[in-house]
Order: sequence, then structure tokens, then C-alpha cells
Amino acid sequence: MHVRQVTEQDLKAIERLEISVWGDEAANIDLIYSRFEIFPEGSLVVEDKGEIVGYSAIQRVKRICSDDWFEQTDNGYIKHSHDDQGHIIYGIGMSGTKHGVSELLINYVYDTFIASGMCYLIALGSRLPGFKEWSKRTNKGIKDYIKTRKVDGLSIDPELRLYQKHGFEVLFEIPDYFPCQDSNNYGAMIIKK
Repeated sequence: MHVRQVTEQDLKAIERLEISVWGDEAANIDLIYSRFEIFPEGSLVVEDKGEIVGYSAIQRVKRICSDDWFEQTDNGYIKHSHDDQGHIIYGIGMSGTKHGVSELLINYVYDTFIASGMCYLIALGSRLPGFKEWSKRTNKGIKDYIKTRKVDGLSIDPELRLYQKHGFEVLFEIPDYFPCQDSNNYGAMIIKK
């Protein structure tokens, strides 16, 4: 498997991948094209034997904040949120159908934008798909949830845990970040330097 930049010929295959991974929440062809058109270097695919098995879109920004995903990404289109002079890489979305896709994409983005000195930070809002059930069981809130760790020191949340394994750290919770029932619509701002 290898990472490469998206080409216009990839757009339909990316849309199919998004639908297979995210269903109704998938990025449609208009979103995918807008991201590609505005910041082609930030539209990436993972290819395995000629098949697209992963997709990621990022943008450059000058600040991170606690706004919802729609505000931070211009509803996913990045027309007004991307800044060519931004020194922070902000993750818009990632999807994959094979083990190892996320690691390849994270490493590629880190090497291309952070290790090169072009930007100094990767940031993104992570869903918290374990929060709703945990909160019901424990009667505790979001601040406790994002601080709770397993014995190995990593988060109890499966998505946060994935990112922590790749060097991300949690900064703060974001109420009403993205519609996700399992997260009670919460997200967490996470960063990697």
C-alpha cells in the first residue's frame, strides 16, 4: 500500500469508498471535488494494487478552536476555511477499508507538512464513539471520559486510542462537534507536533 495525491480520475472511487465506510455521513462528490480543487496537496488516497482503499482530506489553518466541524471546515468544502499561509494542518476526514490505512496517511501528512517544517502542528476533531455508553454506565461527563485511561495509559475511547497510538494528544472537548449518536455529538480536539 502507498499514499499519493488524489487525481481527478479518483473522485468517483473516493465517493464509493466514503459511502462504504460512512454511509449517510459520507463525503459526496461535490465535497471531495471542492477539497481537491482548493488544496490538492491535502487530498490523499491510499492505493493497494491499483485499488483505492483509503482517503484523507486536510486543510491549512492559522488557529484551532472549539467550533463545530461545520464551522471549522466550511461545511466540509474548505472554500473559506483553508488558508494557504496557515501553519497548522487540520484534518477534515479520513476513511479506509484496510488495516494500516490510518497509519500510512498520518505518517505521510506528518512527513510532508510537519517534519519538512512547512507547518508545525496537525490538529483535528475526533469523534468519541464510546462516550454515550460509558456515560450511561458511569453517570460521568465528557471531561472525565477524555481523561480516563486504560492500564497502558491510552484512552478508553477507541477513536482517541487509535490517534494516541500515532502520537496525538487530547487538548479539550468540543460540545456539538459533529452529529454522532455514539459520541453524544461531542468531539475532542487532538494534536500532534
